[in-house]
Amino acid sequence: MTPRTFVTVVCAAVVYLDMPASLKKGREDGGCWRVDDDCEFHYADLEIPAVLGEPGRQLVFFTFRGAEGQVIVLFQSRDGKLAELQRNYRYQGVR
Repeated sequence: MTPRTFVTVVCAAVVYLDMPASLKKGREDGGCWRVDDDCEFHYADLEIPAVLGEPGRQLVFFTFRGAEGQVIVLFQSRDGKLAELQRNYRYQGVR
């Protein structure tokens, strides 16, 4: 399986976040990136609602929607990569 990489421009600098996955392990676990994702990457479920800071010191808020909620991650831009600082999950029941 080809790993997925999320690339974005933050304050005129290109930064990336590798999101590797294993098709074999994903099938065993019920999903590669999220439960029940059928090992298909859904770019429409990714959002960056806010970027704060100054050049070279940005904080990036990243959200990833799933069937029952949303992963919320705070990253810091470091050396062209997004380094994770904090992760949380917001549950939303099925309507």
